[in-house]
Amino acid sequence: MKTARAILAALGLVASLMPARAADYAGEIVVVQPQQVWQGHFTGGRNLAPGVQPTALDWVDVTERFASLRECGRWMHGLERQYSTYEGWKGCLRIR
Repeated sequence: MKTARAILAALGLVASLMPARAADYAGEIVVVQPQQVWQGHFTGGRNLAPGVQPTALDWVDVTERFASLRECGRWMHGLERQYSTYEGWKGCLRIR
């Protein structure tokens, strides 16, 4: 029992002498905050099987955030090409 107490006391002493950095990782994380944030919102649809009645419809409603208007526009253009049959609301809005 005395040996266990001595080992625990030695471990406690060593732990108290070590720098208290285990819980602070903020110095190792680099956070880059863009000056502007853009939110893109797209709704639109396309026919899954053209000519079939009733019409099978593939409809999307998605929202994404981007660091620049150019990235948002590129994303929007790709979705417009995929879902061009039925046009819904779409746009890029600066939120910051």
